Parts: sequence; structure tokens; C-alpha cells
Amino acid sequence: MTPLESLLRSTIESADEGILVLDHQGHIVLQNRRVAEMWNVPPELSQTSDARALIHHAVQQLADPDGFLARARTFDRLAATPTHDTLDLKDGRIYERRSIPYRVEGAIAGRVWKFRDITAEREAQRALERSEKRYRMLFERNLAGVYICTSDGLITECNPAFARMLGAETPSAIIGDRISKYHVAPAERLELTKMFGPGSAIPAIELGLRRLNGSELRVLESVARVEIDGAMLFQSTVVDINDLKRAEEQIRFHAYHDVLTCLPNQQLFRDRVRVGIAHASRNQKNAAVLIIDLDHFKKVNDTLGHTMGDEALVLLAERLSGVLRKGDTLARPGGDEFHLLIADLDSMADVERIARKLLHIVAKPLRLGDREVFLTASIGVALFPADGLDDETLMKSADNALFEAKQMGRNTYSVSSLELNRKTSERFIIENHLRSAIDHGQFEVHYQPVVNARDHTVIAFEALARWQHHERGLLLPVEFIRIAEETGLIVPLGELVLRRACSDAAAWQKNGLQNVRVAVNISQKQLQRSDFAGLVEQVLRETELPAEMLELEITESVAAEDPEATIAVLRKLRDAGIRLSIDDMGTGYSSLAYLKHFPVTTVKVDKSFVSSVTTDRSDAAIVAAVIGVAHSLEMEVIAEGVETDEQAAFLHQQRCNFLQGFRFGEPMKIDEWLAATVTPVQQAR
Repeated sequence: MTPLESLLRSTIESADEGILVLDHQGHIVLQNRRVAEMWNVPPELSQTSDARALIHHAVQQLADPDGFLARARTFDRLAATPTHDTLDLKDGRIYERRSIPYRVEGAIAGRVWKFRDITAEREAQRALERSEKRYRMLFERNLAGVYICTSDGLITECNPAFARMLGAETPSAIIGDRISKYHVAPAERLELTKMFGPGSAIPAIELGLRRLNGSELRVLESVARVEIDGAMLFQSTVVDINDLKRAEEQIRFHAYHDVLTCLPNQQLFRDRVRVGIAHASRNQKNAAVLIIDLDHFKKVNDTLGHTMGDEALVLLAERLSGVLRKGDTLARPGGDEFHLLIADLDSMADVERIARKLLHIVAKPLRLGDREVFLTASIGVALFPADGLDDETLMKSADNALFEAKQMGRNTYSVSSLELNRKTSERFIIENHLRSAIDHGQFEVHYQPVVNARDHTVIAFEALARWQHHERGLLLPVEFIRIAEETGLIVPLGELVLRRACSDAAAWQKNGLQNVRVAVNISQKQLQRSDFAGLVEQVLRETELPAEMLELEITESVAAEDPEATIAVLRKLRDAGIRLSIDDMGTGYSSLAYLKHFPVTTVKVDKSFVSSVTTDRSDAAIVAAVIGVAHSLEMEVIAEGVETDEQAAFLHQQRCNFLQGFRFGEPMKIDEWLAATVTPVQQAR
């Protein structure tokens, strides 16, 4: 194959379109891999040169195979110019086919068929048409008057209701006028525009309008800023409050509904829950309350603006409402939460099926302007009567389940249970006790040795917090660290551990453990504080511990949370002479190449991989890869969770620098290490 032919082949294979070249004898001259992917061509057909077998396989997938064959015979053989048609597949996909003649020495020698998947384009077009139709229907049939005007008040569009309100027969009689023409007091319009601040809407304001016949009309006008075709306009909804009945209905609606989505608000939802409970109780049925919380929705508002955020909430409200059964209630109490009441449930399987369906609906991409946004949700589920006999208890149980769903990693649902509610109550108690424990010095620091992989001499101790609880005894971090992180108490607790560890390390330097450094774990909330680097340097000065004797550990997930800010803080610490390590390597989201961006000295391999390095080839390969990449970046490696001699030998063979685990000692107080007459480790020389 010549270089030109190779280049041509590479270009065709990299195309997003399926390309099939046929000669007049029905032979395949050329086809790319994309053809096989689009038409699900089996391997035995991919190598054939007989176009008939390949076309027969593809035609069976078409909704109208006869029509395609007729077009192919008629147009492809006769047309000397390119032709194209659309192919509807039985599974709902839509392909565009272009048939282009190719010539050899001036004569048509065959056809080039190019297939392009246009399914998404067609669906987007249909969705846009549906959206425009829905908007036009709501606009035209709205009982309230609606008009759109420019910033200087020029009316560009209005619905029939607004035209009738002003005494005009058709909207065309109003469009092109300035709204100030119809204001009884033009100054009111000026005051209205001045009310626009950082927000995007003004709630109902009472104004006076003058009809074409000169009569006056008092209205409630709500104004929202909207962007249409790149122009900033104002959309106003006008309600005639001269009509007492219509005014009362409007007021009643806003009292019980969310203004943005028009869904029931919290007050109406609670009423519906009480009614649903009574109905379920009378009919011996189950009912369910679901709290749907959008994951990280704040990022949408922060990046796209609150207007786009509001639009996303409206679209999601429409989606969720579209799957409800008669008798179910979807509400928006505010923010990024939706509440759902499901009545007349027969089994737990029904509500779990609904929860999975809701997660799927939320996860579908949202089109906001010219951008596509992807969202997920966490859902908490509570059942009547199992999780509560009244609305207050059910909502509390659903909220507990929602918290559990978030702890499970979000984008999932959790169902309330007695055990879950017990854990939530226990968490609340622990949180209160935690605050007191920090203030009253109930925390201890235990130390676990880190040894040289070659001769097992101690080179460091890792500081680990322990809570001496007044009722439950000694608590390990797994029982309180997560709560400390969520409440922000990890900041004072982390400082307490840092000071104690540095003080102990300075003391053991003078008591027989020279050149043995101390490692302290640091949380994301500590790193986020602007004064953290300064705090560490101050602690080192106060305890007289040399900077090189302190090693700070951050987890891989913490490093990836806000990389730029994290790197800036870590560089300050590294410049001060402090050693830095990344803990739990391999359990987060970043790749090994991610390490090169962080000024760390050490990588710690997570014990979940170390525990099976001698029995699981995959874990052994992962550990070897981490060690290799770390060494190539001039970093040292610590393997955590070493419990056997076999694991230690394997890690030493792989050139792991240091080891840590029960094989070399469990965490204990430093004075217990110093006082031990027989110790499983030796001090580093």
C-alpha cells in the first residue's frame, strides 16, 4: 500500500459517517469500520466483497425495505449527480444516505454511499417544534394578558387576552405601540423598571392602564426579563383585578402554588399528604412520600446564571409531571427540591420502580439555550404506614433517606427504615457530643508506624485521631470523621490533631526516635482556608519541630476537588520544607498522570489493593503501575494495609519504598511505643 493509499484509508476509517463504495457489478470496492457499526454487520459479512449479502442484511433493519430498494434501483442507476434519501430503521434510528457517482476515466464506474446518523437531529427538531407549539398555545390561550416589549417599552408581541383587555379586537392593533401609551400614570412604568435589580423577575405589582375607549383598568402586572434571539426583552403577565372573581382565583393560586413552576407549594403538598394518608388508611393501602433533590444544582446557577437555572427547574417540573398517575402530587417547596406524593401503592417494588424512573428522567440531557446540561438527583423515600403515620413523621423519614442517598454517592435513591432513622438520630447525638468533645479535650492521638520496605526500620508514625467518648468508650475515625466533615468541625479537630502530633514528634526526637517524622491527615475544608499554610508554619514554630519532620497527607479525592486552589496551597507548604503525600491512591477519579500536577513527595497505595496483591493479578498490576509512575516522577511510595510477610516481600520486590500495616504494629499512644520493651519495629538509623 502506497503512502497516499494509506493516508486515504486512514481518513476514511476516521470518518464519523459510514462509507460504502460499490461498483456496477455489485461488488464492494471499499467500506469503513463505521458501516459495520451502524448496520450491526457480523464479522463474517465485514470481510465479504459481495454487496448483495451486506445490503440484504442492512435492508432487513429498515422500516420500509421495499421503498429503499426501489429508490436504489431507480435513482442510483440513472442519476449522474448525487442523490440522497432518509432511511427509517425499525428500532427508531434515522439515517441519511447520500449516493454519489464516482468516475473512472470519465465514465461512471459505481456509487459511493455515505450514511449519517441523524436520529438526534430529528428528535431535537421535533422537540423544538413541540416546545414552540406548547409555548404558542399557552401564550394564545392564556386567560391572563401577556405582552412582550423592548427595554424602552415598544410592544413586540401580545396575546388576544391582553388586546381584549385594552379594548382592541386583535393583537395587531396593539403591537408597535409603546406600553407607556396605555399607562394611566407613566411614572408607574418608570418605577417598575427601577425595581429590576440582580434578580430576573418582579412579582405582581398593581398598576393602572387606560383602554382604547379611555376607560381605566386596574391590573396586577408581573414582569420577567427574557432573552429572545439574543435580545433582552421584558415579558409581562397582566391580570385584570377589576374582576373580583378572577382576582380571588389568582391570589388563591399563588398562595398554594410555586410561582416559577406552577406546581403545588409546601403548604398545599402537606395538605395533599394528609388527605393521601387518610385515603390510604381507609382503603388499607400504602402511600409514599419522595423528596427529590437535584445534585450540585448550584453549579448550574453559578455557571449559566439564575435565569437558565430557573428554566432548568421548569423543564424538569414538566418532565416529572409527565410521568405521574392520576391522584399523585408533585410539588416544589423551593430551591432545587421537588416533593412527590404517590397514592394507592400495592408494594414496595412499585415505589422503587418509580424512583428509578425518576432518576432516569432527571438524568436525560436538558437543552438550555445553545447548551446541553446533564443533571442527576438523589431521592429519599418514606412509606405510609411503615415509616410514619402523619405528614410530619413521613417527611422527616424521607429526609433521613435523602441524606443516606447522598452519602451513597448521589444519583441514587434510598428507602427509609427503622435502622436508618435510628442511625440518623444517633448521628444527631454524635454531632452534639462532638462539639463538646473538641472543647473538653476528649480526643487522643494514636500512632501507627511506617517502616522501610528493605529492613523494616521505622521511618515515620502516622497520627490517627481517637475519641475517648464518655459513654461509648474509644471511637475510631470511621464513627465521627464524616460527621466532622459535614458540620465543619473537622477544622478545629484537624488543628487539634496537628498540634498534638507536632508536639509529640518534637518530644520523641529527644527520646530515642531521632529522624522519625510524623504524618498528619488533612481534609479539604482545612485546605480551603486561606490561612492554612500559615497555621502549619506557626504550629511548627511553637512546637520547635523541623519542617522536614512533618508530612501532610491528603486523599486523592481531596486533591481533585479544586485542583488549582489545592496546588497553590500545597506549593506554599512544600516551599516551607514540609513533606506532602497523596493518600488512598487508586480509589478516586484521577489518573496516575494526574500526579505530575501536584508537588507531592510521597504516594500512598490504598490498602484495598494491597490486601490482595499476592492473590489478585489485577490488583498486583495496579500496585506495580502506581509504584512505577510514582518513581518516574521522583516520588516515594508507601503501601498501606500490609498484614503478611508475603505482601511485604511482593511490595519490596516491586521497589515499594515504605510499608504500613498491622504486620508492623497497630495504632497506639506514643508513650506506649516508647515504653515497649519488645517492639516489632526498629528505629530508622
